[in-house]
Amino acid sequence: MDSDKIGKFLKHLREEKQLSQNELAEKLYVSRTLVNKWERGKANLTLANLKVISEYFNISVDEILLGERENKNNKEEISNIKYKIYNENNHLRKKIKIFLFIVLLLVIAFLFYFFVTFYNSVEIYTVDANSNLVEITNGILIKTRDKIYFRFESNFEKSDLMKEITIFYELEDGRKLICRSNNFDSVFINDFYKTQEYFDFSKFNKIRDNLYMEIKYKDDSSSTIKLSLYRDYVNSNIFLWPNKKNNINREVIDDKFSEDQAFKDIYENYNNQHFQIKYNNQEYEIKVTDEYIAVDSQDKIIRYYEDLSCNLLIKSNKESMVEEYIYDIGNDFCIDGDCQEFNPDYDLFKQILKNLEE
Repeated sequence: MDSDKIGKFLKHLREEKQLSQNELAEKLYVSRTLVNKWERGKANLTLANLKVISEYFNISVDEILLGERENKNNKEEISNIKYKIYNENNHLRKKIKIFLFIVLLLVIAFLFYFFVTFYNSVEIYTVDANSNLVEITNGILIKTRDKIYFRFESNFEKSDLMKEITIFYELEDGRKLICRSNNFDSVFINDFYKTQEYFDFSKFNKIRDNLYMEIKYKDDSSSTIKLSLYRDYVNSNIFLWPNKKNNINREVIDDKFSEDQAFKDIYENYNNQHFQIKYNNQEYEIKVTDEYIAVDSQDKIIRYYEDLSCNLLIKSNKESMVEEYIYDIGNDFCIDGDCQEFNPDYDLFKQILKNLEE
């Protein structure tokens, strides 16, 4: 349909009856603004409009849609106007279908990219050593797309004779040193995809199976121990279903207490400090390092590790130093152990830190 031609025709019909736009609007029960838009080709006619105009000017709807009165020259064109409009609408529907198809393809492409990028993007491993020379406790390695978090604590049988330990991996292209230390109690490493200072992210699966610890003794002898990584968790579930054992609904103890900001403030204001605080008539020892915030009570130690991919809360028995559980706070997931006490432990942890900030 030619909107301009229809508009001029409507104007011609109005002027034939010597009506103003306002007068015509009153007779058709529409606004003057709408009549003005019709005549300028700025507004389309609805079926109801066509019927009213057709009856008022005593002309057919086909004549209005063609934009001129029927005569011997346009009789065939008027009779075919309905088919012309049908074809135009059909063409428009095809364009809409093509547009929707393109949008659907883009959505599928985005979902495919998301799936490829994030599926299996978080892996959590426990670390162990099958050797009588060392016992590894609290060993964990967390790999995400952009970070590797690796730490463990160890007990050596002959620590008094040791000089240093070396952590490395060995592939077909040679040995790659991860760290060398004379601190035999613990190892803590953070590596990032942008730097890849310690781990080659593209070869992680091979590295995982070829990770070693070398112990050097004061008499210049050495022992090499293979470290075993056991995958404990991977985000391979496309749809997450509730797990009664691991999913624990946490209650917010204070809406005004922003966890993320509060923890960042504590890291910034109390870094590398060690002090005591009293809460509910009980003494707690608080330790803040670059790696964690620890709250130490009479029978337990609760440590909070801030990570780019997941924030961990780890509870240990103070007497035995055995970890009772590891909980991923950000993803609301129990990584290891019995996490039934997570709720009260985390609430206590937050209340103590809140009391510290106050």
